[in-house]
Amino acid sequence: MGDSEPERPKVYRGDAKLEWLKDIKAGEKLEYQHIRGVPTGKNASKVSADAGKLAKDVHYFPFDVLSWPAIPKLSANIERAKTGIKTIFHWHEESDYWLYQTLNDTWRKNKHRKKEKYLKPGMTVEEWYGNCPPGIPLAQWENMVDYWQTPEFKESSARNTENREHLTEHHTFGSKSFMRHAYEIEVEINQPATRVDIYGRTYNKSDAGKEKFRKMEELRKKAEVNGVVESLQQLDGDSYSQTIGPDKRGRYRGVGNCIKPKKRSRGESSSTSNTDDVLKDLQEHIVVIDQDREEL
Repeated sequence: MGDSEPERPKVYRGDAKLEWLKDIKAGEKLEYQHIRGVPTGKNASKVSADAGKLAKDVHYFPFDVLSWPAIPKLSANIERAKTGIKTIFHWHEESDYWLYQTLNDTWRKNKHRKKEKYLKPGMTVEEWYGNCPPGIPLAQWENMVDYWQTPEFKESSARNTENREHLTEHHTFGSKSFMRHAYEIEVEINQPATRVDIYGRTYNKSDAGKEKFRKMEELRKKAEVNGVVESLQQLDGDSYSQTIGPDKRGRYRGVGNCIKPKKRSRGESSSTSNTDDVLKDLQEHIVVIDQDREEL
């Protein structure tokens, strides 16, 4: 026999397999672009899929823990997950916050979907116990079945349902992330996208949404006349927040929950920024956009 084939990376993540991992040779790593740490470009879906499978791995993140911060040794488990994903991708440290949020979101959504699929109406509690999803330890499943029957959970679920009914606008972009939309916009227009661009693509269908988008566009044009170029590198005080309202502390709206707000020193206004740093970020980002356009 000739030389043996190089060992391939582990194919499995969580309770399912990622077939594309079979095509990666030992020692090979995939590149990905990102916007403020959020993966974009042709390998973005692979980064997200790998992170999603890690989030569903009960060895990292047990199924029966009631809330994300309560997961035992959370920091250590996230580091283990990040070490795993670094074996597949050339990791950008700016993506650490995105990874944390993605693991959190996927872990919670996986529990909700398992509950919707396997706790079928009309079944007895004993039948629920026996209807354990594949890949979930029976003891962890039974613990969650018990919790889902508690008054505490039912009251919380009712509140969440009521809160969702108060939403006045709903996005129309399906499962694709805000940042993947932003990336596509940037490739199309050959310049950095803004929250206004994302809003126009994802919320601009209702009459109210169209009116808000019109106001945002007017404000952005006025800003451009004054020499202000908006981008996702600087969100404080942009045309979006002037129309929708100031962002809540700890979270930027209109871009998903995976962009970490920049820390401000005491007394610093939300509209102030380091202009030189922002311009440098924009220039570097435009170079990436040009490279990607050549590959399309």
